[in-house]
Order: sequence, then structure tokens, then C-alpha cells
Amino acid sequence: MGYVKIPLPGGKEQIVDASKVLAVRSNADDNLDLIIGFHTITANGTPHEPVPNLPIQFRIKGSGFDSATIARMNTAIINAQVNLFTDFELADGETIFGFQLDPFPL
Repeated sequence: MGYVKIPLPGGKEQIVDASKVLAVRSNADDNLDLIIGFHTITANGTPHEPVPNLPIQFRIKGSGFDSATIARMNTAIINAQVNLFTDFELADGETIFGFQLDPFPL
């Protein structure tokens, strides 16, 4: 198994274990989410019912992402299964602002 290197602002990079990524999706805020698992939380409302199957994810905050970005990320994840490291390359018009663990995306 291998790793995907994601470029971050300031010449930094984030390394993600490709074997942990279950899915890649975009959201309404023009970010990419790398789903790494699922969990259940208890809602704060009344009654306190569990909310199941919430994704645990890494969020790549940025702009200019589209379906081609998702396809390139999926390709990088697949390539990382063969190579130790695979670079995720940004296309023209795509920008990454930051990277965060977003465990409660309600």
C-alpha cells in the first residue's frame, strides 16, 4: 500500500494513506472529502437518538474542483496501491487553501 502527497499552501504537503480512503466526493462548498470511515453520534436534540453512518473524512478546502478533480484523486489513490508515493497534481484553476480532519460533517 502507498501514500498520496497532496500539495498545501506554503510549499507544504499532506500525506494520506491511500489504503484508508474509501471514497472521494465533492461538497457544495467546492471542497474535496476523502472518506476514511463511518461512525455514529448521539444528537443533542430531544430525544437523544443516534445519528448513524456519518463519514469520518479528510477535507481538502479549496476552489476550482470538479468531476475531473475527483477522477484525478481516484487515479492517485489507485496508483498509490502500486507505488510507495503518488503526487496529486492540481490542474489549472484549482487551488488548495487547507486540509482538515472533519469528524462531524452534519
